[in-house]
Amino acid sequence: MVRRAKKSKVVAPNLSDQTDEREIVHPKPIVKLLVGKTALTAKRAKQLMGWIEEKDKVNFGKDFLLVDRQGKKVRCLNNVNNRPIYKSVYLTLMQEILRGRWQLNMENRIIGITGLILNGQHTFIALILAVQEWEENPDKYPFWKTEPTIDTSIGYGISEADNIINTMDTCKPRSLADVIYRSAFFSNLNNQQRKAAARATDYAVRLLWHRTGAGIDAFGLRRTHAESLDFIERHPKILECVSHILEEEGKEKQISRYLSPGYASALLYLMGCSNSDPTEYTEAENPSESLLDWKHWEKACDFWVLLAQKADEVSAVATELANIIDEDGGTNLERQALVAKAWNLYVEGKPVTVKRIAINYAVDEDGLKVLDGLPNVGGIDLGEPEETDEEDIAQPDPSPKEITKRSATAIVKTQVGKLGRPEQAKKGSWTKGDVAWVSEAGDTYLGKLVTNPVEGSDNEVRVDLQDAQGDEWEVSCSCLSLKQPKPETEEEENEEPQMAVPHKQAKSKKGKGKKNWKALPGNVCWVDNGEEEPWQGKLIDLLGKNAKLKVLRGHGGAGNTRAALVEHLRETQPTKG
Repeated sequence: MVRRAKKSKVVAPNLSDQTDEREIVHPKPIVKLLVGKTALTAKRAKQLMGWIEEKDKVNFGKDFLLVDRQGKKVRCLNNVNNRPIYKSVYLTLMQEILRGRWQLNMENRIIGITGLILNGQHTFIALILAVQEWEENPDKYPFWKTEPTIDTSIGYGISEADNIINTMDTCKPRSLADVIYRSAFFSNLNNQQRKAAARATDYAVRLLWHRTGAGIDAFGLRRTHAESLDFIERHPKILECVSHILEEEGKEKQISRYLSPGYASALLYLMGCSNSDPTEYTEAENPSESLLDWKHWEKACDFWVLLAQKADEVSAVATELANIIDEDGGTNLERQALVAKAWNLYVEGKPVTVKRIAINYAVDEDGLKVLDGLPNVGGIDLGEPEETDEEDIAQPDPSPKEITKRSATAIVKTQVGKLGRPEQAKKGSWTKGDVAWVSEAGDTYLGKLVTNPVEGSDNEVRVDLQDAQGDEWEVSCSCLSLKQPKPETEEEENEEPQMAVPHKQAKSKKGKGKKNWKALPGNVCWVDNGEEEPWQGKLIDLLGKNAKLKVLRGHGGAGNTRAALVEHLRETQPTKG
């Protein structure tokens, strides 16, 4: 299933639109630094937010902002005209605080002249919830011996006019590659080399985090920038792996024919420590490479040198790679499997032949050809863990033939296997625990309700649900059904999944435009959803009404992977106005 680039959000009820009637409490602009003994506490954060909890004699009903860690509904009287709060954001910040990753960086939280929260709502909520979590489970968070606090700076007394507020939070967020680029990790390289090394390190960490199961048992860790940098600090040989792979990659792209340099670096790391005891590593409180056995390090480096040189000892890898590319495009997982099987033979001193490294496939109940497991390289490599926080590990551009085989039937079978079949505990009404079909924004998937429906101040009834990948979403109950939604038209139903539907805006006013333009994987196109600046990307994957693209221009920077609706794809750059 193509994942949607969508965040789980909670809509903030508009408790009061009459902010101009509020008393001015901060008449002059001032910035205060809250550090050390004066660090921001949860008590002070509650005061700033105007935090009010539902009590026995005071029923909030459906008019509340969020539910805290103790299950209480909460209103925040000073947070009435802010943007919506995003659950994924404040939970991530809560983790950073609890694990001691929060750092003072002089980014101000901002309070308006009447005390309205203009910037900082996620931070304040995260701190309050972090203290609640710490009070309930102090042993999980050894960093804190006393109640968690944060060092921060707060600006008071800013105008609450829309033209001021709308200038906030408009910058491009830093990617992990950006963070690594400006670090001292590759300070000896020139700008171009440093950029390539930073990007490769980013992807190496992604794959290592995934294949070592770093986020599985550690209280559901999210791979934030701070966690990623900590991972590198505990596994510094990652940097050596990146340097080795990029040296072999060269201008001729000797490694990219097999895998991207980032993923190749991750596999080199796993191969180098493949003689390690995985139990000793995974059961450690803070697993690090000091627990690993590097007996095979030199041999692992030699293996990638041989691949880069297309040496006779490993020539079968290139031969079999050509076979899978000719057949169905060679997915990223197939490439990883091929390289892993070749390494397992090479490290044991056995001949690497086409027959021995041939990839194993299986046929599922729907008659689809699928990879029969992902071979690991030994040691701490789990191959393909059952559960991970990474949902978007990029793959090479698939062929149209491969995309066709990714049928909706196979996706539905996976969803049903994890969530069960759609059912309602009470006929005609949705309740917590029910499984439903969800159809919104052109996307269709199964979800399990994790809360009871709640009617918001806009009279829209919403519910939180969990999809088959474990992600939580907030949706309108009007999007739920017991039966799988059918395509709107017979034409859509018969359309091949790798083809994009014709785009209405591709036709000029005079009718001379390309009426039947269709997008195909590998093509470059523009994305325009009418809500944000159009951006350009290269199509990686198409499935039904969804598209997955690699960003070329705009939308967070080149190189990122984003999802979009097919109906928003444009052949040419949209004109403004």
